[in-house]
Amino acid sequence: ALLCFVLGLEVMEPLSQEVDQPDYNDSYPVERGELMVRHLVAPLVALVPLSLVAAVAAVLTLGGSTRAIAPAAIMALPTLWGGVSGSIVSIVRDAPDPFSSTKQQAFIPPEMAGFSTALRLLLPLVISTLATCTVLLPRAALRNGDSLVGAALRGAVGSLLVIGAVCYWVKVRDRVRLKIRQFMDEGRSQTSAQRQQRSQA
Repeated sequence: ALLCFVLGLEVMEPLSQEVDQPDYNDSYPVERGELMVRHLVAPLVALVPLSLVAAVAAVLTLGGSTRAIAPAAIMALPTLWGGVSGSIVSIVRDAPDPFSSTKQQAFIPPEMAGFSTALRLLLPLVISTLATCTVLLPRAALRNGDSLVGAALRGAVGSLLVIGAVCYWVKVRDRVRLKIRQFMDEGRSQTSAQRQQRSQA
């Protein structure tokens, strides 16, 4: 999981460059989330040859057993994609929030600031770990006498769900944050209006 995370940080360099230059995002008639998702296509395709190398290495590590060929072929690419999903979260999360102000960020209590910092550091690694721990399913199936191909398919689906969820999060992240911000602003305005009515009464 850690190796996939580090690999993702290197492969996702185009996305990182897009995040570091937010002025260019505003110059395109495309939403920032949609633009970031498009930057994921080329790096994910570039991981295909590396997944082949990983599959061959996995088979050779198991002594060249023919039983390992099918599970390795099924799980190599989805597991690698899932492993780099944590790095995608880490990169996109550092993008400047156009809906927050420095004044709002300054009033965060120190206790919450420490918790949020720890969460920001651990969450990408947790995502990569969850996406790559699916490789344990074929081993469990082998011990229990179950189908290795079936276990590999379940693991591949799990990893694909993780990377799919991350890509969807990248696409709708700004929209969701905007809706939450608008909801909170409406709540504050209603609360202030109620206080003014009570003070006048």
